[in-house]
Amino acid sequence: MRTLTRLLIAILTAAILSGCASTYLVHMNNGEKMYVESPIVITKDKKYYIFSVNGRRKVVDFDDVFYVDRAAEVCYENEKDKSSICFESFYYE
Repeated sequence: MRTLTRLLIAILTAAILSGCASTYLVHMNNGEKMYVESPIVITKDKKYYIFSVNGRRKVVDFDDVFYVDRAAEVCYENEKDKSSICFESFYYE
């Protein structure tokens, strides 16, 4: 009984921890693929993507990105200040 209880606690803990962060697939023009964490930020001058990969901030040139997962939450920097406007889905065509 104790083993079953411990197993259930371990499974629930893993499910809770893995469900906290949303990750989305990004394809680069050089063929590299990576899973990035939400949200993806596009700079106000539309020159760079800013996203987090494995908990580390990464800045990528806008033209180096080939594809962004359609379900990704994307934020655009505001022209006047550093605030952002976010959208739940991103359609990149």
